[in-house]
Parts: sequence; C-alpha cells; structure tokens
Amino acid sequence: MSDLSSKIQVVLFDLGGVLVDLGGPPFKHEWSPLTNSDMDVWQASANSKALHQYETGKIRCEDFARQFVEEQQLNVTPEFYLEYFTHWPKGLFPGALDVVRRIPEHFIRAIYSNTSAAHWPRLMKEMQLDKDFDHYFASFQIGHMKPGEEGFVQVAEKLNISPEKIFFMDDNIANIDTALSLGFNAVHTKGIEEVETALVNAGIIAPATN
Repeated sequence: MSDLSSKIQVVLFDLGGVLVDLGGPPFKHEWSPLTNSDMDVWQASANSKALHQYETGKIRCEDFARQFVEEQQLNVTPEFYLEYFTHWPKGLFPGALDVVRRIPEHFIRAIYSNTSAAHWPRLMKEMQLDKDFDHYFASFQIGHMKPGEEGFVQVAEKLNISPEKIFFMDDNIANIDTALSLGFNAVHTKGIEEVETALVNAGIIAPATN
C-alpha cells in the first residue's frame, strides 16, 4: 500500500465513465454522415463547438440542441436530440457510492465533471450524488471544462488546497495529462472497479473484505 495517502487531502472524481455509466457515446453514429463508429462520435463530440459552449454554460439547452444537430448533420430533430441527450447517462455503476463512502471522513470528497444543465439534476437527485461529496465543480457552472488548465486551477483555488494534495481520477487520458502537468496526483480510471483499485493502491481506502 502506498504512503501517498498521508499527503492527500482531497479525493476528486470525474463522473462519466468513472462513477456514472454513460452506456455509449452521446449520439448514434448512424444518425450522421460524418461518423462511422462510436469512436468517431466521441471524437466529433470532443471537437464540438456547440457542446463546448453548452457545457461551459454559454448557451441554453434548446440552442445547444439546434446547433449540435446542425453541426453534426444529425438526421433527427433538435427536440428529439435534446430528449435523447438528457437521458443519455444510464446511471451509477453498481457499487459506486459504496466505494465513495469507504473514503475516510478526514478526506475531502469532491467532483469535477464536464457536464450540463440537462444532466446535473439527474446526477444530483436521480443518481443521488448530492449527499456524499463536500464540493461540486460542474463545467457549466464554473465556465471551464477539461482538459483545459483553467478549470483545474479554479478547482484547486476554490478548495484552497495545492494540487499535489489532490488525488484526481478520470477516464479521459487528456484530462489526466493536464492534471499531472499542473501537479495533481492523477490516475486514469475507467469504471468503479478501477476507481476502487486506484484508491486502495494510494492507501486512501482499505481493500474490501468479503
């Protein structure tokens, strides 16, 4: 077990792909002539100006849907797509909150997620993520999103804790690279089993006992 935990004060989670099962990309590749696979959809979404503006709180839900459908040349209406997008995340990975609750109380628990006004109510209420964390950093609320440096800097400043005392987990390697470059302790994790392993290896939680 690592002695890293003696230096760590904050455990910072991404949501999608870490605690939350997205169930696939944000639209079906068959809906667009620009995409031939799920990988294409992920790449198109990562490069989307409309999605970036939406997830940094610069445009409304309806404007996002209209602009995104046009941008990606989707063969669905903006109204249909907004409904699909809103219900895109499936829910928490089984056991996700159990792992979070195993983190000792002297650690600060926080979330930093690229997310939107469409998803936040579902994440907080339907998935019950509103009770087990001390701080929440949603990209659409803070005006910055990963992998940009500004959001990470703001998170550390708001927490008033230096990056090397923050243990961050994310399923996107670009986000991990940015965090590492800024001095965060960061681990690439996909799914709750890898999250649990990372926390155990860091000495933050004890291994589960059957």
